[in-house]
Amino acid sequence: MAFADLSEFFDDQLHLPINGVVYHVPSPDHELGLWVTALVSAGLSVQQGIDPTEAGNKSIPQLRFEGEEGDESSDEAKLYRRLLGDAYGKMVANGVSWPRLKFVAEVTMLWIVAGEEAAEAHWNGGRAGDPKAIAQAINPGNRAQRRASPRATASMPTASGNTTGPAGSTRGTTSRSTGNKR
Repeated sequence: MAFADLSEFFDDQLHLPINGVVYHVPSPDHELGLWVTALVSAGLSVQQGIDPTEAGNKSIPQLRFEGEEGDESSDEAKLYRRLLGDAYGKMVANGVSWPRLKFVAEVTMLWIVAGEEAAEAHWNGGRAGDPKAIAQAINPGNRAQRRASPRATASMPTASGNTTGPAGSTRGTTSRSTGNKR
C-alpha cells in the first residue's frame, strides 16, 4: 500500500463564512505556526496561574513582519494580516467589523494550534475572547478528565458479566468462621 498524495485529501486552508461570503484563510508558514503555538501555550499557562517560563516556555520569540517597514498599523492589525493573509484585506473591503475580524483571528489561532475541529467548535460556540472557552477548545477532554471521579470507575463489569463492587467491598463474599467446629 502506498501513501496517497497529501494534496488529494488534505485541505490546508480554513474556510470561514461571514455574511454570505466564504473567506479562505491560508495555511501559516513555519515561523507563524511555531510562534502562535508558543503564544497560545504561554497564554494557557497564565490562565491556569502558572508562570509560562516555569511551564517550559522560555519566552515568546519575536514574530517578524517582513515588508512592513514604515507601516503605521498597530501590531495587532499586522498580526491579523499575517494570520489571515489575503482574507484580511477582503474582510476589511467588505466591511467586516473589527470585533468579528478579531474573532476570526482568534479562531485562526485555534486552528493553527489545535486543528480544524477545535476551531470549528469555537466558531460555532461564538464565545469570542473567552479564555476558558479557548482552553476548552484546545483540550476538550481536560475538563472531563478532571471531573471524572474514581467512584465512577469502581463498579466495572467483569468478563463474566458481573460487576465488582467498590474497593474494600464485601459484596458477594461470605464470612469464614474463625472458631473450630468439631
